[in-house]
Amino acid sequence: TYGNGIANVLKSVAMGIRVVDASAGGMGGCPFAPGATGNVSTEAVVNALNHAGEPLNVDIDGLIKAARVLTPYMKAVPYATPELGSLACLTCEFYDGSSCCGRNR
Repeated sequence: TYGNGIANVLKSVAMGIRVVDASAGGMGGCPFAPGATGNVSTEAVVNALNHAGEPLNVDIDGLIKAARVLTPYMKAVPYATPELGSLACLTCEFYDGSSCCGRNR
């Protein structure tokens, strides 16, 4: 999605789509897409939808805790860091106001 996963989800929901695919911590990836680093994280999707006025009955804190538990067991960091200032960056649960998702590349 070239860093547009969250934006794609928000546009899809705005167009009437009610089921989207995501994974805790963005785990996974696509064996058919060279360089694909992971999927859209469920916690980022929930956070973005809540901010967009689509409140969900989901425990966002529980999702974030689950992702943090899973991350040490992964071979590589699963996140592709979106561009600073992008919708994906601004809605990331790790965004600290100065660096995207609070991570260094």
